[in-house]
Amino acid sequence: MFFVALTFFQCTNEPEQQELTDQEDEGKVEQVDGFNYDDYKISKGQLGNIRIGMTIEEAYEHTSQFQEITSEAFFYGYGGGSPAYEYYKDNELLFALIPKLNTDSILFIIGISPNLKTHNDLTPTTSTRILLNKYDKITLNQDLMSGGENFHDSINNWTYHFATEPDSPIGDYQQIDQPYSLSEISESDAKSVWIVIQ
Repeated sequence: MFFVALTFFQCTNEPEQQELTDQEDEGKVEQVDGFNYDDYKISKGQLGNIRIGMTIEEAYEHTSQFQEITSEAFFYGYGGGSPAYEYYKDNELLFALIPKLNTDSILFIIGISPNLKTHNDLTPTTSTRILLNKYDKITLNQDLMSGGENFHDSINNWTYHFATEPDSPIGDYQQIDQPYSLSEISESDAKSVWIVIQ
């Protein structure tokens, strides 16, 4: 287990509406054992029919088929003692729901499974190479608390988290608190580990 803290910075990059010409080797999985991943499409503010602002109880209609395990929001970078409700299908961790502290209202949805898809055909484990096919450039920010880097898509209000090590970051940060704009493929083609839906 590793602990990360997510920081959110705005990025005004417009996504390009072009088709990917160089797809990752993660083929589209539409249905496994009666479970249709396309029913849980990642879009702005929601995962399938699970929306930011609804309660955990309201989301139960869309989570009851999964095994639920209560974890801690701290694992996903959020302090304050909130739980993180993780949902599994056949031992695969699909996503997690984090409510506001001391409430049942969903504040963040964490998309985790690489089989989940966004409405523009990205995944929670998308590489910088693929991101650069969708955006003119991506602006990365260091996680100054416990390492890692983030790319925030302000159009869709998603944040991709990269669990990079301090000695091998994606960005070449000239100053510790300065964002880094990645406009070309680096030697290290890192993949994100999850996507945060806000």
